[in-house]
Amino acid sequence: MRWFAPSFAACLAPSALALAPDQVFEKVAPSVWVVRALDATERPFSLGSGVVVGAGRVVTNCHVLARARSVQVRRDNVTYGATLEHADAERDLCLLAVRGLTAPAVSSVALSELKVGQRVYAVGNPEKLTLTLSEGLISGLRTEDPGLPPIQTSAAISDR
Repeated sequence: MRWFAPSFAACLAPSALALAPDQVFEKVAPSVWVVRALDATERPFSLGSGVVVGAGRVVTNCHVLARARSVQVRRDNVTYGATLEHADAERDLCLLAVRGLTAPAVSSVALSELKVGQRVYAVGNPEKLTLTLSEGLISGLRTEDPGLPPIQTSAAISDR
């Protein structure tokens, strides 16, 4: 089982839950970008996935940004500079501000609307691969312990 990383998968509105996997990918992919951490010589040394959550705002995992001198958000041949706006190290989630980024934000639903057994999809950029899709089920919902991630899934999500 994998813990659901909010930055790597979109919880679609109930009307979108009936979409086929290729339709989910088509809907979510424009909101998924590669996050590149650069060293002092401007060379990338760490890559991860980032998800657009609002105008010029991208969420990624904080461990991707560790020791970065600068950060870029990239997709195809388009690259934007990014700055750290907020870090939640405990949850390993960082919010980046990306000036000029006009990609659409993912849609989301409240945790209360999710059910164990619902199909979920993860779209991301694992281990230097670009825009991959995996599927699984919601295998657990956690609300009793604020220290645990709230959504557990069987969708394969790389943590590198």
